[in-house]
Amino acid sequence: MDNTSELIFVTLFARRGKKYPKQFVYTKKTDNTAYVVFPWDKLEFKRSQK
Repeated sequence: MDNTSELIFVTLFARRGKKYPKQFVYTKKTDNTAYVVFPWDKLEFKRSQK
């Protein structure tokens, strides 16, 4: 891809108070500036340490 401005970023949650590019698509902004941690993140971290 030559023009990254045409690339679309998609995520479930976006942190409130941050600036995102126009092509950023999300379903919901967080209630504050906290990160959203999914239950499987802990498992992925443990797996990456092996």
